[in-house]
Amino acid sequence: MNIRILPFLTNRSPWRLVTGLSLLWLSFHCAYNPDETAQSFVPMTDSIPPIDSSELAYITGHFDPSHHPDFTAIPVAYASREGMYLRRETLDAFIRMYDSAMTDG
Repeated sequence: MNIRILPFLTNRSPWRLVTGLSLLWLSFHCAYNPDETAQSFVPMTDSIPPIDSSELAYITGHFDPSHHPDFTAIPVAYASREGMYLRRETLDAFIRMYDSAMTDG
């Protein structure tokens, strides 16, 4: 009687199956060593310092630049509309660049 319980088993595949299962068992057995894992356990500590909520709001852009001390309003001569803000040093550099471009042509 030729009944196949496992259809993937053929004349050659029992050796392949035994070899594969043996290699799989060996790899799992060699990878697990309870003595090493028990000795090398070190409690995890958080190495990232907490971020101040005001810094987080600044980094993500969730703040009002009109009330921030580092920002100033852009003069209408240098902007396309009113109500635009830039950091002070950025605005100073932009104005120098703009004026230099106007004099050079």
